[in-house]
Amino acid sequence: MLSDLLPHTVNIQRRTLSSDGMGGQDETWTTVKSSVKCRIWTPKHTLGRLDSGQAEIADRRMAIKKNQDLQLLDKVIHGTENYFLGKDYPVYDASKLHHYEYDLYLNPKKIGS
Repeated sequence: MLSDLLPHTVNIQRRTLSSDGMGGQDETWTTVKSSVKCRIWTPKHTLGRLDSGQAEIADRRMAIKKNQDLQLLDKVIHGTENYFLGKDYPVYDASKLHHYEYDLYLNPKKIGS
């Protein structure tokens, strides 16, 4: 079963921007998913693609169950580490979607934000 292969637990946060009343913006992070089971590992040759066509090596890769409603640049909190979601990779079992893998980055600017 896939759950047995997901030994890590993370929280997922999403960024929102609001006006600070002085022409600037305030950034807040809201938890959208708590205690999500996943597997995080260090990739050997994982490349994420930037819009400019340059390649960046992901800091980590994460496998997670399907139907999690994650978005590019969501924050993944794993212990004391904060990662940002990069490209998603759907993984199929025969012809059905089995799970997703995501590139994780310590610096969101590596994703092209």
